[in-house]
Amino acid sequence: MKISIVTPSFNSAKYIESTIQSVLSQAGNFEIEYIIIDNLSTDGTGEIVGKYQKALEKGTYLLCCRKIELTVISEPDSGMYDAVNKGFNKATGDIYSWINADDIYMPGAFAAITAIFEQLQDINWITGRSCVLSENGIICSVLQPYFYIRSWIDRGVYGRDRHFIDQASVFWRSWLWSKSGGINPDLKLAGDYDLWLKFSKHASLVTTNALASGFRIVPGQLSEDRVTYMKEVEEILPRKGLLPVMAKFFSRAEKRIHLTFFKSLIFYLLFQNIQHTYIVVRRNGSLEKITGPYHTIFKMDKIVLRN
Repeated sequence: MKISIVTPSFNSAKYIESTIQSVLSQAGNFEIEYIIIDNLSTDGTGEIVGKYQKALEKGTYLLCCRKIELTVISEPDSGMYDAVNKGFNKATGDIYSWINADDIYMPGAFAAITAIFEQLQDINWITGRSCVLSENGIICSVLQPYFYIRSWIDRGVYGRDRHFIDQASVFWRSWLWSKSGGINPDLKLAGDYDLWLKFSKHASLVTTNALASGFRIVPGQLSEDRVTYMKEVEEILPRKGLLPVMAKFFSRAEKRIHLTFFKSLIFYLLFQNIQHTYIVVRRNGSLEKITGPYHTIFKMDKIVLRN
């Protein structure tokens, strides 16, 4: 199985080496196609990327997987999502994901993800657990697994009224990208939101307990601009019907409830008829597919879940 990774970059010299290393160091029985789309950086990004490209071409980089192909395209683009589209338009892998030039994949992420896609043919779109990193790369926290209701994704609830779908921890089969038609390149911040809406027309987002990525908190990063993000979100999918209103009300009420028992009771009453699929990667590497309402999965795997 081949996994294609795209990284858009522009003047990313401060962090991109960590990103590259997190991709190239992945170990397992798979191939990696890594595509970096650089918008003519002037801060030394090109030299850093070129160092790894030359090492791979000469065969001096120690591979931990079957094969690695690193393609670097340095040319002008109209923004991050234009670069992401360019990257996936050149991708040839079975599985796709993209990671920005200041984030990292966690060790073992690709092995877990490829195993899931190989063994479970009905799974087409998956998200792993995410970590929050400090600016210098220290793991500050490991987030609990989140479940995503397909109809809520389709209605644009996540990222607006409920928690985000963390882009760097998401992987999907290549056909899903083809079906979606890619990301609207005119967007500046909500491109992943736009993409998840398109994916939800064709597949359900499944959760795994496997650690997938680390999101680095950097002062001044684009994700801090919530005003622009929300403006684009409203343009993509204006609020309609009662569901967004109910989701927002539930989110606010949940924050005021601190007792685990009452939270569990509320979740049970509201979501007992909604089925989720949860892929558990055990310590010995085996997979277990659990399907049921959130409280059943909570009981079987003994983890704290947030719907």
